[in-house]
Parts: sequence; structure tokens; C-alpha cells
Amino acid sequence: MNKISSHTVGVLIAALLCSCGSPKSDKALAHRILEDRTLDQVDSMARALLTEGFNAGSGYSQVWARDLNTFIETSCEVVDPAQVRGALLIFFEMQQDNGEIIDGYVTRDQFDWEDDRVYFSPLAPNHAGFKNTVETDQETSLIQAICKYVRKTGDASILDEVVGGISVRERIGKSHRPATRLEPGKRVAVL
Repeated sequence: MNKISSHTVGVLIAALLCSCGSPKSDKALAHRILEDRTLDQVDSMARALLTEGFNAGSGYSQVWARDLNTFIETSCEVVDPAQVRGALLIFFEMQQDNGEIIDGYVTRDQFDWEDDRVYFSPLAPNHAGFKNTVETDQETSLIQAICKYVRKTGDASILDEVVGGISVRERIGKSHRPATRLEPGKRVAVL
């Protein structure tokens, strides 16, 4: 049990709290989960995967705000937190003039598919950004990820980091504006 991250245990306990079972069956299930030695192996595998990048797994090159939010605390434990900070800042480097935050990004050399809604920014010239058309929690996931990063590392200075002449704190404030959606086939370049 000592190798299992607090995040993993928290997710498992939250799943238990959401179940419809009786308190007695919930307690028995919680006991079985906490005694399950395969969780140590799963945690070890997850930590190893996170040392390889901030994407959701091999064969999946994009870094998405929601995925990063899910595993950011463990990422801060297995890689240099400066790398985590850098991954977060790319989202703000790719922020659009209207305040819209991208949902995910990839390095340009990995961008090898057709996409009619791709975002570029001179602040992150080596990246391409994307918006999902069916998800609405990516932007809030980025804010949660920033909060988790600050809590985990104690590095609140990320909020004062200036990106393109605007602090991250101000950029977060700008992100509440309604987004203007791109027309299919249109590519955006942010100045």
C-alpha cells in the first residue's frame, strides 16, 4: 500500500462513495481494494508512463488539459516540476486573443494528420493546438491543474509568469470570455 499514490487511493475511495451499495458492502469493497496488491503494479506502471511525457500514453502524442489535470500531482513526483510547469505554460502560450484556451496541443513535428481546427501561436512556434467540439471541461481542467500544481509544488509564481506580456493570472481571467468557434477549414494564427 505504501507505493500507491494518494491520488490513486482518492480515486478509488471516490468511486466507492458514488456506489449504490450498503455501507457494509462498501466497507468490504474498500477493504478488498486496499488489500489488492496488483494496485502497486498499476501505480508503478502509471509512474513509469508519466516519466515519458504528459500525454495520455504511447501512441497518443497530444497533451490534453483534462488528462494533465488527472495525473499532474503524480507527474510532479516522477519528473522535474519545472517540466510540468512548462507543459502548463504552453496552454497559455497558445491562448487565443479572445481568451479561448486550447484543449490540447502537440509538437509540430508530431502533427501529421488532417485537422480543420488547428491553432498556432508565435509564442509557441513548435506546437499546434486543438479544440474538441464535444467536450466542455478542458478549460476548467487547466485551471484545476494549475491549482494542483501550486498545491503540490508550492510554486505560486506560475500565476505571475508573464506569457506574451500578460501574466498567467490575467490570462486565466481572460479565459472566461465566450469563445468564438472557428469555421470548418479555417486555420488560426495568434499574434
